[in-house]
Amino acid sequence: MGSNRPLAWTILALAVGLLCATWPLVIRRERRHLALTVRALAIPLAAFGAAVAWALAQTIPGVGPAAPAVWAAAGQVLDQAGLSTPVSPSLSVDPYATKVGVMRLLTYGGVFWLAVQHGRLSRRPFRVVEALSVIAIVYAGYGLLEYASGTETILSMPKWAYIGELTSTFVNRNSYATFAGLGVLCCVAAVAHRLEDRRPGLAPLLLHLRRRTALKAVGAIMVLMALFCTGSRAGIIASLLALASQGLFLWMLTGRLAPRRAAVVLLGWGGLIGVSAAWLLMMSDTFAANGFDRALVYRLTWSAVMERPWQGMGLGTFSAAFEALRTPVLVLPWREAHDTYLELMFELGIPAVAALLAAVVWAAAHLVRAVLRPGANGGLVALALAGTVLMATHSLVDFSAQMPAVTMFWLTLLGSGVAQTRVGRTSTGAPAAGAIESVPA
Repeated sequence: MGSNRPLAWTILALAVGLLCATWPLVIRRERRHLALTVRALAIPLAAFGAAVAWALAQTIPGVGPAAPAVWAAAGQVLDQAGLSTPVSPSLSVDPYATKVGVMRLLTYGGVFWLAVQHGRLSRRPFRVVEALSVIAIVYAGYGLLEYASGTETILSMPKWAYIGELTSTFVNRNSYATFAGLGVLCCVAAVAHRLEDRRPGLAPLLLHLRRRTALKAVGAIMVLMALFCTGSRAGIIASLLALASQGLFLWMLTGRLAPRRAAVVLLGWGGLIGVSAAWLLMMSDTFAANGFDRALVYRLTWSAVMERPWQGMGLGTFSAAFEALRTPVLVLPWREAHDTYLELMFELGIPAVAALLAAVVWAAAHLVRAVLRPGANGGLVALALAGTVLMATHSLVDFSAQMPAVTMFWLTLLGSGVAQTRVGRTSTGAPAAGAIESVPA
């Protein structure tokens, strides 16, 4: 279910925490230093740390002006129930949910850190991409089998949403569409990597396609079929946009374009992505189904953001806090704002969200610079940047980024891609001090 259940995301947090804790021992055993030092990652670490620190501050009673109406209502409920439990107002309307949100953020940060460190090693990042492509193919195969059988189940459990549409092991078709989109990008990257340095000509290509490369190519088609069977309009459009972006980046990385022309092409493509993202946003406002008016939700959420632009309502509290804003027009509860950026501003406040996005922008900027300066392992750079395009555009109209499985998938690609850039290297291209892959004991 995309790891979007308390037990699943807690196990993930524990696993990533243990990996981060034992990783220094691996470094010592392999007799090497950090592939990327804390100093080299100072900007994203500081930005990410500031956002996490603010989320924790939201749970501390007495820090800043709390939401008086919410806590006053809580006190009245406790009094009516005959409980003498003292109420300790905090910025977060649900401190426990905010602490869970912090745990998930730290899990994502740990995944990125590990991906960056292992991504500097020669073969390891491509093994990761190979593994992720296989995972995507397996999930797509399961989803296609369930879809074709018409059983309408998720791992033997009867489906309760999106009947008649492919969701694989996810509940929401849009979330799986994002996962499948990332999977298609991985399959394409795996095939492109296997075809590198091959002799030109049809015969050598056909001989090579007799190997595992053909399986990856067929797998890419299978995952793409699963993506289209989801019926997710925004997910399909964002994935195709990302796939086209990957092709463009791979072409630019061949070095056949002059740097200035490459910059112009990239700028034009960025404008097209911006127009497509705006169209996706407009489409989400226009389409309404089953009594849900997404445009109204956006307006109510933005009004709440303007009332508390600095402090927010607490990370992970949208579902609870939005109930106080919901009008009778909105028949059913809204657990997500269907716009990750807007929901984060609602929960964290504008400054903390700006800090969180700054870390992603920093990584994306280094990937763009690497595209303009072709070098080794460019396929990983193109993959990471295309995956970021997919996540950034789809997050405008949906909440796929709030699924742990999707975000961990993307951050693994992003970290591996950043590891291929010039971050932590000297002007000569050699690793900076303390950023050496392998050194004698």
